[in-house]
Amino acid sequence: MEHQDKLVDMHVGFASASSRSGGVDDQRAAHNADQAAAFDEAAAFFASDEATPAFVEPVLRRIAACALAPALDAAADGATAGVVVDVGCGTGALVPYLFAAGLAPESYLG
Repeated sequence: MEHQDKLVDMHVGFASASSRSGGVDDQRAAHNADQAAAFDEAAAFFASDEATPAFVEPVLRRIAACALAPALDAAADGATAGVVVDVGCGTGALVPYLFAAGLAPESYLG
């Protein structure tokens, strides 16, 4: 539960940063600065092993395997290599699992 509580606290901070300066035009720079500060504060956590607890790892492995299965099957049938575009990749927790499932690093865009 500690992990979930930490994530909730971070997202509350992100929301607070958004609401403080959420206007447009003149306030956009202040809003962007608040967002950058909030994410910079959280970066060390998301780069740590603590960000991906052991109970999440099987889920990430399964997601990576399911996401890549069609592309890997097509490659086995002679299709040319493609690129995986990880939209909304967030902290990148899925990336090592994509590589372990067979994705070449040069084929990843996130």
